[in-house]
Amino acid sequence: MNITAEIGERIKASRKTKNLSQKQLSIIAFGSETGHEIISKVECGKRESVQFDTIYKILIALDMDLFRILDKFNSEK
Repeated sequence: MNITAEIGERIKASRKTKNLSQKQLSIIAFGSETGHEIISKVECGKRESVQFDTIYKILIALDMDLFRILDKFNSEK
């Protein structure tokens, strides 16, 4: 699995654990529910047109640490 897909899967799992819909997460991360389509792309591992700061805002909204994800991904290889 590539890192983009790994981050997407972890975001999705965290969102579901917190019982948030994509629209609810969008409101927390971006201040509007219109970002739910971006969240969907990120969760599916699609990287086209998704910038790093967008992913970072989602991670912050979910209280996730990118470096822990990257460390775990690298240790699993």
